[in-house]
Amino acid sequence: MCIEKASVNALYLYFRLIFMLMFPIYNPSYNFSMQKTTYLLLACLWLTIAPIFAIKASAIEAEQVATVWQSEGPAQARLIAGLAPNGAAVIGVEIRLRTGWHTYWHTPGASGIKPNFDWTGSLNVRLNEPLYQAPRRFAEKAGDSFGYTDSTIFLVPITPLIPTSLTPLIRTANKEQIELRLRLDIGVCREICVPVSFDLALDILPAAFQQSPHQALLGSAYQKLPAKASKELQVAALTYDGVSLNMIITGQDLTKTDIIISGNELDVFDRPRLVGRDKSAWLVEIPAWAALDTPFIGRSLHIVLNNGKQAIAQDVLVSKPQ
Repeated sequence: MCIEKASVNALYLYFRLIFMLMFPIYNPSYNFSMQKTTYLLLACLWLTIAPIFAIKASAIEAEQVATVWQSEGPAQARLIAGLAPNGAAVIGVEIRLRTGWHTYWHTPGASGIKPNFDWTGSLNVRLNEPLYQAPRRFAEKAGDSFGYTDSTIFLVPITPLIPTSLTPLIRTANKEQIELRLRLDIGVCREICVPVSFDLALDILPAAFQQSPHQALLGSAYQKLPAKASKELQVAALTYDGVSLNMIITGQDLTKTDIIISGNELDVFDRPRLVGRDKSAWLVEIPAWAALDTPFIGRSLHIVLNNGKQAIAQDVLVSKPQ
């Protein structure tokens, strides 16, 4: 409030001096000495008020592309907007956690809670499925779970939509404005799991994505997404013998590789056991059970190999042992 009042008064004085300089007829005592003094005052005044308006403009820009942090128990959440590495618009759902707490991946494991994104009420936008950073494994009493400690960003690619005559009544004066409304439900855990919810809202114009000050943060989040399988790290084969999944992993550095599998809700995967290895290949056995109507053989499983230095995600078809 004080900054706004000071800036308005300074701006008034600035333009009054300009008026005197340009129209000396309104000031009978105007002379050359007064002109030099007026120039000096204008320069000094501009150096004073310019930083005020720069700070204010920067604050407005930041407000346009992010929500304030919302706190619920041991977790905080906010929305940030910017561009993906390919130049497309993206929304980051950023989560911060207290020390010792963690939250969950889209396949939370034995005792976790899957994140739920409800975008009901959003306007002028098409929202795609969230992209998840590579998770880590948590050994818990009820069974292993998968997720993130400290912080993570769920990346949601979006497509701005131009409203048409068939679009429902727009609540804003600018019809191009994107209105994001998110009800986010996540689980956070330390010794027990606690569900928490956030209601986040962000109104943003499509042009603002390009000026976002959060580009570096979003770029770092994209770098933590699992890469595609390659010769450096991949699942070379996957079979099921009725009791266990048998997996061959090949790569250049397998010393700390962890295996995280995403299947159906009723699938059960025990902790992987290394049963054979050489310099560039592992044979891994994973006790696993599936519902009778969803057998593993002939089905594709989403597998993340996380070795700390890099992570890959791969959809692998389960076959019969030869």
